[in-house]
Amino acid sequence: MLHDFMVDDDGRGPATAALWLVNALLIDPDVARLSPSGLEERLRERGFEEPAHTEVIPGITRAITAVKPRY
Repeated sequence: MLHDFMVDDDGRGPATAALWLVNALLIDPDVARLSPSGLEERLRERGFEEPAHTEVIPGITRAITAVKPRY
């Protein structure tokens, strides 16, 4: 499970998460812009399946869960 501040896939909101991102950019210009589809894609690239996201703190944070299959 991943839980963090995440902006929408188009980067336009929600406002509180976007403001947090701007603040983080002032501290570290190389900070990653986290979005649900971007993290889901990274999880799939690393062998995880069934990624799904949900809001945890509405308008601010989201969580993504995924399954790592056993071989």
